[in-house]
This record gives sequence, C-alpha cells and structure tokens, in this order.
Amino acid sequence: VNKEAFRENRRIKTVKLPNTLRGFGERAFENCTALESIVIPDLVDRISESMFYGCSSLKSVGFSPSMEYIMNGAFEKSGLEFVALPKTVTSIYDFAFAECENLKLVYIPETVVKNEYYAFVDCTNATIYCAAAKQPETWKELWNEDGGKVVWGHSVPADPTLELKFATKSDGTAAVTECLSESSSVEVPMMVMVDSSAYFVTSITGQPFFNCRNLSSINVDSEN
Repeated sequence: VNKEAFRENRRIKTVKLPNTLRGFGERAFENCTALESIVIPDLVDRISESMFYGCSSLKSVGFSPSMEYIMNGAFEKSGLEFVALPKTVTSIYDFAFAECENLKLVYIPETVVKNEYYAFVDCTNATIYCAAAKQPETWKELWNEDGGKVVWGHSVPADPTLELKFATKSDGTAAVTECLSESSSVEVPMMVMVDSSAYFVTSITGQPFFNCRNLSSINVDSEN
C-alpha cells in the first residue's frame, strides 16, 4: 500500500486486505476518521509512521503474527480502546500511541526491548500491563510521560483455570464461551494467552455456565 494511499478519506469504515500484502507506506490511513477496524495481514512486520494518525473512530486493530515494529506516531490520536501487543513486537517508537484518550487497557510483552520517547504520552485513561518486572534499561524514561497507570511484572498464563474456554477476536479481545468447572466458584481472568498472543477478556457469550450445577459464585477480574 503506497504512502498516503487513503489519507484523509473520511468515508472508509472497514478495510479487508489480502494476505499477500507485505507492507504500508507512511500515513497510509492518516485522518481516516470513519475507519473503525482493520486486521493487518500476516506478512506485515510493522505499523508504518503515522499510519493511523487521527483515526478517531478506530477502536480495534488485529496485529499480524509477524509484527515487530510500531513506528513513530503510528496510532497517535486514534480511538483505540484495547492494545494487546503480540510477543513478536520488539520496538515501539516515538509518539506511537500518544494522546489516545479512549485507550483503556494495554499489554506490553517481555519481547519489547525498545520503548521510545512519549510512546504513550497523555494516555491518561489507560492501564498499561507490562510483562517486564521493572522498566527495562533500554526503554526511554519518558515513554509514558503524563500517561496512565503502569503495572509491572504482569504475567498472562496460557490457561489460567483449565475451566474456561475462550473465543478470540482479531481486535485483541476474547470472550468466555464455555465453562467446564465442577467446583462452586470460577474466576474470569482479565487476560488469557492463546497461541503466544495475549487477549483481554471483555465479554461472555451464549450460556457458558448453564451446566455448571455446583457453581455458586463467579469472580470477575476488577478490570473487566
């Protein structure tokens, strides 16, 4: 996709891209204010500079399994609500998620060795969960200047309870679909790891607890 290919197009709401696509030019979707969601094809390894700058309606992005780099201003001033970066990501550059006022939850895996200046500046409503036990020495001190709360050492178990089944979505979220518990209580986690990618558990679909005859309490993580 060429540089500025769809820039300032205010009619596009969704985009479906071929899996043969390998990359995007800078500012490809800048200020596409009606764009709501997009799934990045498997071969794409970076979100280019200012690619989704100003996409105020953009609530979800499905990252490719090859994703490594989130470039300067990639999602600056976008409408993202949840960001669960895959374990392939190594670098987050300047202003990548700056001023994302709707951003609620972020997960940064231990693979991220570079987190540059003001990457999450002014994301005041976000809680950022980092797999690292403390701020890595390779991260810039001002990566979260005037930003949200940071939680260090947050691990995401592959299957936190062995009692719940989840359906994952391309936007980085997951839904509880089935309960196999025979106990009296079940905990619904905030996050779950599936195929090396983290997902925020944001919903319960269908009737997953219908056959849990011994169940008397369901504990939902306070961030859900």
